[in-house]
This record gives sequence, C-alpha cells and structure tokens, in this order.
Amino acid sequence: MAPEGSAVTRLSIAVIVLIGASEHAIAQIRSAPVWDGLSLPITIEVAQNVPVKTSERRADGSYGQERGSLYSGTAFRIRSGQRFRMIETLGEGSCRIEFQGSLYDLSSCPWLPGFTDNQADIYRIVEIQSYRR
Repeated sequence: MAPEGSAVTRLSIAVIVLIGASEHAIAQIRSAPVWDGLSLPITIEVAQNVPVKTSERRADGSYGQERGSLYSGTAFRIRSGQRFRMIETLGEGSCRIEFQGSLYDLSSCPWLPGFTDNQADIYRIVEIQSYRR
C-alpha cells in the first residue's frame, strides 16, 4: 500500500475523481431530452456565462462570431445556470428567444440542426414542449 500523500495515492484519488466526473457527465447526457428540431418551445440552460452582443466586431477590429456568444439587437448577459426558451425559428439559423420576460431575436442559434458546432457544452436543451410548429 502506498503511503498517504505519496504520488501514487494522489494519482489514485485524481483517477477516482475523473471517473466520477465522467460518470456524472454521461448521466447528464443520457438524461437530456432529444429534440426533434421541430417541437417548440424548448428550454435551454447555459453552462457558462454567455454574452449577448449587438455586433460581431472583435476587440482587434476584425469581424466574426465568437464561440459562446450570441448576437441580438440588444446586449445583455445570460449567466451560468440560467435558462431561456426558444419559442420560434426564424430561418437561416436564427431564432426568437424569451429570457426574463423579454423577447429577443438572435441572428445565430448554434443549437439548431445544421450547425457544425452546436456548442452542446454551453447550451443544453433541458425541456421540450409537445407543441409542434
């Protein structure tokens, strides 16, 4: 048996923690509802702070969307753990969401079908309504 505090003991603890974290992540994925891309509204929970920006202009002057950011006519922030509802798709990857009692049109909704990177590590669908559009 390795002495307490040894590198072997610390490594064993790290492996156990990682296995537990992986099992937790797998359980969350298995319990997540599967969205058919049609049923609305859906409720989405964010796993990190998400800035909603009014411009794709970056600090260096270049343009382009940044992973983990959303884009609308109004700037605000969705904090980690908060939820919003997507209530309508608007075409070409855009959608309308309801957040804290207000409606916002987003120019890009990466959780929609067809996106190469749906950013599932950031946006998690947690509830699907039975109404189909």
